[in-house]
Amino acid sequence: MIEMIDIKKRYINSDKNIIDGCTAIFDIGKRYALFGENGSGKTTFVKILGLLDKNFSGTYRINGKEVLSMSGSDIARLRNEVFGFMFQDNKLLENESAYNNIFIPLIYSKRYRYFDRKKRVIEIAEILGIEKLLKKRVFQMSGGEKHLVALARAMVNDPSVLILDEPFSSLSIENRKLIMEYVDNIMDENKILVMVTHDSSIYSDKRYITLNMTEGKLSNIK
Repeated sequence: MIEMIDIKKRYINSDKNIIDGCTAIFDIGKRYALFGENGSGKTTFVKILGLLDKNFSGTYRINGKEVLSMSGSDIARLRNEVFGFMFQDNKLLENESAYNNIFIPLIYSKRYRYFDRKKRVIEIAEILGIEKLLKKRVFQMSGGEKHLVALARAMVNDPSVLILDEPFSSLSIENRKLIMEYVDNIMDENKILVMVTHDSSIYSDKRYITLNMTEGKLSNIK
């Protein structure tokens, strides 16, 4: 379980909180969809959730442990072991191959032994149908191909918490369906899914708890 209580964040030289007192609980085995207008604070919030941003105030607990009391190295270890993050703009290494990009989370992984890591990258690539891209450099790829490589990187370490920031942008209908099928296949009672999206069809999907971000404040839609 993840507990976030009265989370606030303000950027330097700003007189307004981009995250303004958000409180949320993310339970194991649940799916969450986060909606909101551009600039409302969604991406900043999920970066805090994924321990990519530690400059905030409030209470953040993972399984009862207070994150802000941990050392930087402990937070880095927790981030690598628990979270998989797919960024809206992918944040891939453009001059590196898809294989090298997907491999990055495994460098510090305790989940997969050294000799199993190559097999794991190939396994994820085959599931997403991108095995032919493994030797291709990122700058040579289409936007949709980059998105699938970014998803593979997010999933390769078998994270307990998967955070997808606008996973459907730049994707064809076929690839979007592929991503949703893959997410459905890996979701179980031991994982948490948090997806930032503008896809209104999620409203009618009863598997998702829908949240809304408005000017840095978080509320439940249903």
